[in-house]
Amino acid sequence: MFYIHTLLSIIFVIISVTSVIRFYLGWSKKIDFTKYDKLLAKAFLGTLYLQMLMGVYLFYTRLSATIIILNNSLENRFWPVEHFFVMFFSILTAQLGYVYANNLKGSVKKFKTLIIYYSISLVLVIFSLSMIMV
Repeated sequence: MFYIHTLLSIIFVIISVTSVIRFYLGWSKKIDFTKYDKLLAKAFLGTLYLQMLMGVYLFYTRLSATIIILNNSLENRFWPVEHFFVMFFSILTAQLGYVYANNLKGSVKKFKTLIIYYSISLVLVIFSLSMIMV
């Protein structure tokens, strides 16, 4: 199951980079917001939600996660606790941006809103993953 979580991470990176570039180009060049853009925004959210489901599953099926929490060692506690909350806020940010952009009129406003919220979400994901190296 860990490999599926990793594969979804790679897919998310591809979708998120594509989304951010597309939304930036739509905003800067004042392109119309199309069904493709809406599909890209939903794919961004969908992969984040799939990641969350896989992460929760991995958290509860791996006994070592419970032991790490009980151990309360800062470097061992990151994945079970802090990673979950950073990713949760990433999903929350992206979801709020999608809902807010969906209710706006005008393509430029939609692109601008999506680029802001999705970029924040992407930065949170990168921050959370960069903690692996620490």
